[in-house]
Amino acid sequence: MLKPLGIFGTPFAGDTGLLWPLTQQLHPDLREPIARYLEQGVLIGPSWMSAIDDPLQGRASCRSPGNWMTDGIYHWRDSAAAFVREYGIGLSEEVVDHCLHEQGNFAEAQGRTRELWTELHETVLPTLSEGGNIGFARSAWREASTINAINTASLRVIGDVWGKDADTAVMRVLAQRPLPYAVHRAVAARFRRSPVVIENTRDRSDDVLHPAWTRVAPRTIRTDGKYVWREDYAHYVRLHGVAAPVDFVADAMTYQPPEITAAVLRQIRELLDSGDLARPERRWMPVSG
Repeated sequence: MLKPLGIFGTPFAGDTGLLWPLTQQLHPDLREPIARYLEQGVLIGPSWMSAIDDPLQGRASCRSPGNWMTDGIYHWRDSAAAFVREYGIGLSEEVVDHCLHEQGNFAEAQGRTRELWTELHETVLPTLSEGGNIGFARSAWREASTINAINTASLRVIGDVWGKDADTAVMRVLAQRPLPYAVHRAVAARFRRSPVVIENTRDRSDDVLHPAWTRVAPRTIRTDGKYVWREDYAHYVRLHGVAAPVDFVADAMTYQPPEITAAVLRQIRELLDSGDLARPERRWMPVSG
């Protein structure tokens, strides 16, 4: 199998081993070939996820690619290709392969993904920037020095902001990775002590953090159109190892007093500088019950 290019996101493995597609914005030159493969019918699953499109977009229930289920498998065809063309979102090779393996279609997944990655390697990547790097869009609102430092750290909890839609000012959160065990409690404690304020725009920003968020979401306090995540968000971080990316927080908190933004960024910076992060990483497994 060709090595993933890092343009489709990465699978997230929970304590049950379940995976779901995470998202990244695609370079415009990659959208068309990916859409063509989706038109051929890329099968994704598994059936445990009742709303597999939720992680792709906050309003997936309203503007998702059309899908239908047969034998527990979602088939995304023409409408999914259109979705990729419009939003620049694709599925990770690992997720497709894993899900199809669970459904007994691993050979088909291998063939499809191998063809896709071969085409991308041979015909698309050489036309892009030096070294075949994908030119991901970056949020114009980000705190560059802080975000760059965190993105290159072993913590790997910081995603990226898709950007602000000029018409709707909708902010979307991109893929997250599991938090290292050593950071779980620290991150949760920081968020518990200092509430993180997330701008409440048209999209539900919590939908993209976890496909089942609407069922397991922390209780939110609504003040002046803002979501304030306090104790329960800290609990969610402990449970799932997911944290809002700093640049998303900074972007959303642009509407808040500057001292709040500075405080949150400073706290996460302190996490990176702390000695705890130097300890060997080990997977955090939730305790049953």
